[in-house]
Amino acid sequence: MYKSLETFLKKYPWFLDKRSDSNFTKTKKVFNNRLQDLNNDIFKVYLASKLEKHLLVWKVQEQPHYFDIHFHVSLPYIKSVEIIRNYDKVTTQTIVEDGVSKTVTNVENIDEVIYSESFNYEDNINKFEYLHEGYSKTIIPEERYKIHVETWEEYTLTKGFPENDTPFDDEYDHDYSLDNIGQLYNVPRKKYIRVDESKYAKTEPPYNVNLTEDDYHYMQRLFYYINHLNDTPLPVLEIYKLFGIPAEMLNRDRLIARMIDINRHSTNGIYNSNWVPQRWEHKDQWCSYTDDEILLFLANVNNAAPIQGQDFTFDFKILNSLAEDVYNTESYNLINETVLDNTQKPFLIVPYKDGKIVQGTVLNSDAKWTLNTEDINHEPATFIFKLFKNQEQIDQDLILGKGTFQINEGDIVSEEIRITVRGCSTADWYVDAVNGKDTNNGTSRTTAFKTVDKALKSVDGEKNVITLLPCEHTLSKTYKIIQNTNIITCPNDDVLVWCNNPTFFRVSQDTSLYMQNIRLRHKCCVLYAPDTLFLNNNNLDTPLEIKVHKKYCMIETKIEYTVPDDLIYSDKFTITGKLLTVDDNLPVANETVDLYIDGTYHSTVTTNTKGVFTVNNLSFNDVKKHTFQVLHHDHKNSDGKTYCRCQSEVLSRTVRRIPTSISLAISPATIYYNDNYTISGVLTDENNKGIANKSLKVYVDDELVNTITTDSSGKYNTTFKAAIVGSHTVKIVHDELCRYLESEKSQDYTINLIPTTLTATVDSQTKLTNKLTTANKSIHALIKSFSIRDHKNKIPPGTLQLLEGNVTLETIQTTGTAFNTIPGSEGTHNYTLKYVADYGYESKTITLTTKAVKTGVILSFDNTFNLFAKQKSIELFGSIKTEDGLIFDYGTLKIGLSSLENQSFANGKFSKTFNKLSVGQYTCTLSYAGNDYFKAASITFPFWVIEAEYVVHDLTQSSEHQDVTILTSAPANFSGYAEDDLILIDDDIGNYDELILEDTTDTTGLGDDDTILLNDETDDIEVLIVELEDDEED
Repeated sequence: MYKSLETFLKKYPWFLDKRSDSNFTKTKKVFNNRLQDLNNDIFKVYLASKLEKHLLVWKVQEQPHYFDIHFHVSLPYIKSVEIIRNYDKVTTQTIVEDGVSKTVTNVENIDEVIYSESFNYEDNINKFEYLHEGYSKTIIPEERYKIHVETWEEYTLTKGFPENDTPFDDEYDHDYSLDNIGQLYNVPRKKYIRVDESKYAKTEPPYNVNLTEDDYHYMQRLFYYINHLNDTPLPVLEIYKLFGIPAEMLNRDRLIARMIDINRHSTNGIYNSNWVPQRWEHKDQWCSYTDDEILLFLANVNNAAPIQGQDFTFDFKILNSLAEDVYNTESYNLINETVLDNTQKPFLIVPYKDGKIVQGTVLNSDAKWTLNTEDINHEPATFIFKLFKNQEQIDQDLILGKGTFQINEGDIVSEEIRITVRGCSTADWYVDAVNGKDTNNGTSRTTAFKTVDKALKSVDGEKNVITLLPCEHTLSKTYKIIQNTNIITCPNDDVLVWCNNPTFFRVSQDTSLYMQNIRLRHKCCVLYAPDTLFLNNNNLDTPLEIKVHKKYCMIETKIEYTVPDDLIYSDKFTITGKLLTVDDNLPVANETVDLYIDGTYHSTVTTNTKGVFTVNNLSFNDVKKHTFQVLHHDHKNSDGKTYCRCQSEVLSRTVRRIPTSISLAISPATIYYNDNYTISGVLTDENNKGIANKSLKVYVDDELVNTITTDSSGKYNTTFKAAIVGSHTVKIVHDELCRYLESEKSQDYTINLIPTTLTATVDSQTKLTNKLTTANKSIHALIKSFSIRDHKNKIPPGTLQLLEGNVTLETIQTTGTAFNTIPGSEGTHNYTLKYVADYGYESKTITLTTKAVKTGVILSFDNTFNLFAKQKSIELFGSIKTEDGLIFDYGTLKIGLSSLENQSFANGKFSKTFNKLSVGQYTCTLSYAGNDYFKAASITFPFWVIEAEYVVHDLTQSSEHQDVTILTSAPANFSGYAEDDLILIDDDIGNYDELILEDTTDTTGLGDDDTILLNDETDDIEVLIVELEDDEED
């Protein structure tokens, strides 16, 4: 069954033009007597033009770009067929005229043969079909197609496609003989309107942009009408057109038709025209029956599918075979079969529900019986009725059936009537403004539509019950109700429908709108429809407007409120606002308002006498964007006034954390190993104010080494021991993500090695003195002195190594006092003095260069006088020392007068005794043999053996004095003279009257009466008597 004319026409497009009313509704007569004659005429016209009817071209396209062109030929003795594609070929050419280039476009119309075939006469080919599969760059092909046919009977025909919408007298024109047939049957060729590309798929046929119906589809439609519907009475045809239900005429003159049972009146789903009608179902006239007992008992209900809570009403009609109302005119006495009452009275009717008698209910046939869905527990029920003339028959039937429905012989029974209750859980469409989607099918709660508009557009025939789920719904505009519609909710559900227009619905003529438990709201005006049927039967063909009038309006209110612009994480803040009337801006006191944060209910507060409300102690522990809105609900105040709901504007604020920054300083600027260094700074906010009591993490080289807390001024400091030499990075991190943003500060620094200074002194020449005594070796060691100091002038820990090449000669602690190493061989030596530092100290290396030489030896005779008396033993003695004055015992010493012999010596001393020397002058030679360490040395000692008593000492020949200077007078000072200088003062007469010894060290051997001989320029020996120590002897 089709619920609407539109749905029906989509399936059967031949019934009427899409843009106009049914052609058949324009016929005033019920049955056209000329149909039979016209039928014959139509076939004559059809046969006269059958050649052109048998040459057809049509297109089938179900998707963009791809299409099929069908070519059909049905002619006797086909000789040849050509399929031609016609298109425009566009070419461009550039030409030069008068020096100016121009582009010329040429359009050439091309007929391209895409298929051809020839047949012999003997083949007797009378049918040809060809399918061309095509692809077009455009959605619908722009090319044209033709079929050219020749027959052996010398017919030549050409048919083109697509066909012209208006005649052009070419091969693309319609076959207008079909239009002549259509005029006879009042079935004209369809005309269409242009549509945009988005609707190509919905045209008829799909992807058709022509404005007139093509021959193929028009002919098919005419065939169906001629073969099936040409003799169908108008009411039957209209019933079938509108509802898809087969019907049978009961009375043509009165336009009465009965919808037939398709199961009984059809064969294999097709209406059986040979069906033998029942006694009251004659096609052309009523059968006349005189038997009064033959009654037609009809029961009808005004609403077989009531909405939960609705009433439904049964009425009854008792007809005779002439369809006339029959009344109960005779009441019999069953015992003596006498008529008790012959007046017209209603029949008695006993209802049965679901096979059981409805207790205590006997109905009159001329009355209506109204029930509510509550009477059948809001559940489906089946009713059937029995017709009785009197109470006695009812009582008798009750005895037989015992309250259970059964049909006994002679019972007059109605047809079953099934009542199907449609409620909020059995609706056709569901709307959920919160969770629904308009892309859903809308047939269940879980697949509900989102908008009321979508559900109203989906109403189709009997699918007209819409359940609104509990929430607030919105109608986008005033909606026109063109089909019976029911909008309901479940019991106790709170449903509100908003509309910006005070008129919610316009109900069309002969259409109803039923609403149950629905509140319609426009601004502050509310219309409640608890169980209301809006029926438009004004017969004025004007819509019935369902609107909310001002008399249902409450006092409009508005909300003004403020939220702090800057919200800080975890900080408390307050929202304040006012509830005012819209018209006079007066405060509304003692009304509650709800605060919603992020669309979720937060709290409820009450306005004071000034309409002011305050929400305190609000805070957020996040940094998200939050929305705020204040809602006031409809409320009847204690002052008797009803204030309308309102809602504030939605304000949004983003919670933020306060930005922070960290300063960082490291002191001292230069850090040495093992020093204490301090990291300090301040944690400040965006206003450069210190942040107290915040935990900071200290990372050194990405390793957490400490956690510190800022003081009351936001300052921090921490001290570390410089333990690892090298480059480091310190990072201070604030990551307590609460009220403040995280921040960090990094700084590079270096822990330096403790600087050291290494110095040492060596002589340019170093004497080989390894053979000296141990006590005297240090005096002539290689390194005379050394110093190793750090930056604080302290001795650093570690060792000092003395190396020659890669050979370590000596290693001492830095606290040592001396190196004992002495060069082992002559020549130039390069030494390395290396400070091997402990960790954290700077190592140092210096190079020392010296030339190693042998040590000079000084030989001396220590005798005071060289005059010795005869006949005495003469002992010569003396010393052997290094040129540095150090005694030693190493080497070979020889002494002699004429020949030399080894002389022992110890502790730098030697002694040689000569015996029995005669008077005379002698020379004693003392010689030291050179070796690996000491140089060779030799001296002589002249002496005299005399008879005299006195021994003299010639100072002028002594090596004790470097110079002898004779002065005419004594100098004021002796600053210009060196040690051991001998100064003599001349008295101008050649006599030396005074001896001055600047250094008297070498005169210790002189005593009283000693005589000193001086050698003058002539080498003559003169005797100068010098007074010593005030002695009077000369």
